[in-house]
Amino acid sequence: MKYRVGFALLLIIVTLGLVIWFTFNPLHTAIRVYALDKYENYPIEHEIKSHYSDEMKLSIYESSDALMAASIEDQPDIIVMDMMQYLYDYDDLSEYRMAYLRPKSIYFVLASDDPDITTINQIKDANVGVENYSSNEYLLDKILSVSGIKGLTMQEQLVSNSLLRMKNFLNGHLEFAFFESPYYESSLAIPSQTLNQFDHQYDVFLIKDQAILSTLDHFVKTTNQAITGFNDTPPALSQYHGQLWIPKSFKSTDSHAFSTIEKAERHYIDKGLTWLYANQRIKQKYTDDELFFP
Repeated sequence: MKYRVGFALLLIIVTLGLVIWFTFNPLHTAIRVYALDKYENYPIEHEIKSHYSDEMKLSIYESSDALMAASIEDQPDIIVMDMMQYLYDYDDLSEYRMAYLRPKSIYFVLASDDPDITTINQIKDANVGVENYSSNEYLLDKILSVSGIKGLTMQEQLVSNSLLRMKNFLNGHLEFAFFESPYYESSLAIPSQTLNQFDHQYDVFLIKDQAILSTLDHFVKTTNQAITGFNDTPPALSQYHGQLWIPKSFKSTDSHAFSTIEKAERHYIDKGLTWLYANQRIKQKYTDDELFFP
């Protein structure tokens, strides 16, 4: 009798232990997705929460610096970030390959509506709000090169947090700044003008394990279907429930069309890669094998 009781207690303890272990260590590990807290990522967040909550776990970061630091430390399965930032920091993310790209537009805005000011060199000691290690630096160099500007006196304010960059712009601490939507629309709340609009910029979807590519392919397909629906009936920005700060000047009825996600291909990145190498930002022009899975 004593042995039976002991065996029963042991069986209960083992059973409870297994239940606890499988609760905190499930056999199925969710795919970890790291991304920025930005309006363009709303379809990703919506799709994961609505249809992929068992398969994917999304972590959102407020700044590109925080996203990069977490990505390097945690090595998530999927990272969504600015394409040029990935190329800048390739040495730290060399295990990752580009799977998909999402087109975006970046705007260069002047905090003045003076029609006589048309270029960056017309304001002495200008403060320029730039997201460091990103497409912003490439685009700023392009602006200066096209304008033929030399010996420009300016200060680059490297601000990786879009909200802080826009607040500094609205408060008069920046004469110029780069923005994406919806911060671009919000920058127009003060007397301002758009000097440049750069289309064909990209966020990139990075993966480190080719085994999850089939899941990502399916996710992209359903997300693009959701994006088509969003663009037909855009969600009001006031409905966005993330940490993204929507300025009051950007009315809740305003919206911004989402870009569908596309397969990553070499020709999308050649100009950026050439610029990085020519300006000694990277040591070599990476090969297809270093940037893409076969």
